[in-house]
Amino acid sequence: MPSSVSITIKDVTLELLADRAIFWPDQQTLFAADLHWGKAGTFRHFGIPVPETATPDLIRLSSLINEHSARHLVVLGDLTHHHTGVDPQLVDIITGWRHTHPELRITLVRGNHDRHLKNLPAEWDIESLPAPVALKNVICQHEPADFSDDSPLVLAGHLHPRVELQEGYTHRVKCHGFWYSRGCLVLPAFSSFVDGGIVKPSANDRVWVTFEDQILEVPTRR
Repeated sequence: MPSSVSITIKDVTLELLADRAIFWPDQQTLFAADLHWGKAGTFRHFGIPVPETATPDLIRLSSLINEHSARHLVVLGDLTHHHTGVDPQLVDIITGWRHTHPELRITLVRGNHDRHLKNLPAEWDIESLPAPVALKNVICQHEPADFSDDSPLVLAGHLHPRVELQEGYTHRVKCHGFWYSRGCLVLPAFSSFVDGGIVKPSANDRVWVTFEDQILEVPTRR
């Protein structure tokens, strides 16, 4: 299976990436949702000893930025998890990462978790905007919704969609997935430290599942 697939929806051509992000070649823009920076720190704040997960996710993100020569990164909500997790250690980690991409424009379309942090650290150089945000003929927001056939394509996150696949007669596999339904394309969570909810696509929906470094469209129920 390939590591990316090219799709065209509502006259917008996008590359769905197995690493749970989307690249828009026409605009040299990378989309990711639900990074949840600081979730591990929030756990530690409440006495649960878990290691910091931001660094491996940042390595994945840098790899995608460099591979696709992205000029703009749009985060579709939930960049941060909670203000308790945005500690000095995390601020320094993100600041160091930001310095490796000084020319990259980063836009956050605020999600429900982002309201816990009133102001992002200035060192991160991230513009923070309320949803929805229009980029040419694409609408960016955090929470999915239903849209009419003649509305622009909407990109969203929030649901952390996963798809359950049947393997043989008894074994079931849960995979991260992209879910297109009623004019809205929902991205899987980029964070490696969040779970997801099983989605049940209808017959008119489209679904692509990711597994390690591979991505594949799977049929929906008819």
